[in-house]
Amino acid sequence: MARTYLLFGESELRHLADKLEPVVLTWSSQWLHEVLFEIHCSHAVAPTKNDSDWWYAKPGNGWGIFLQNPAELTNGLALAMFEDFSESNGLGNTLSPLVNDCIQEAVIDLALGVIRALSSTATTRPLLISETPEHDHFLEGKGSIQVSLHSSSISILLLVPSPFSEASLRATTTPKSTAASTPLANPMEMIQRRTLTLTAMLGDAEIDIGTLQQITVGDIIRFDTPIDKPASLVANDGTLLCQGHLGSHANFKSLQLNR
Repeated sequence: MARTYLLFGESELRHLADKLEPVVLTWSSQWLHEVLFEIHCSHAVAPTKNDSDWWYAKPGNGWGIFLQNPAELTNGLALAMFEDFSESNGLGNTLSPLVNDCIQEAVIDLALGVIRALSSTATTRPLLISETPEHDHFLEGKGSIQVSLHSSSISILLLVPSPFSEASLRATTTPKSTAASTPLANPMEMIQRRTLTLTAMLGDAEIDIGTLQQITVGDIIRFDTPIDKPASLVANDGTLLCQGHLGSHANFKSLQLNR
């Protein structure tokens, strides 16, 4: 079965960041000393080999989220949580069990807040385990979202798997026009109200008449177009308007423009 591509626009990614802002602000005020985060959401990008370690915050029910670079995150949180810490104190594996426990509780609390913000069902407190996300989470169009929390003293990178995507990352409302209706419209307004039929073209294929007469349901016709070449969007008169990649959006076939 073909993999469905999930496309999220910039407005939807900003919607997610706005949704998580109060969660992060509350968490930061409870655990850290005057740390303000900037939140940025984007499609997931495969990590480098140096960034291959992860924590997985897994609740007792449903899906969890991943947190990248546990060692770096632990060091950063130690400096942000405990005012008398400095890098010269020695961090990482030399942290006391009590400090490590506090840091892990803070991470679990952040994960729980994010999961609850994205999930429509009640979520139990997650366990924090060492687990690397599957490669599929980073494939283009898979629907996984990368959430970056950045401040002057610490950066936190979260991976939100695709099961959250359709239900939680889409804006719940569609902007409506607020323009007041007027009895008359100028010519430009009349033109802008006209509709235009658009057609997405996958590519071209050439087959002989004999083959055409023999094809049946279930047969595959291969186009002479590479899989990574974008589809073309044309007007009803054949004029090429733009190009983009096919995918799905709100359960409809869609085209994300790239040129």
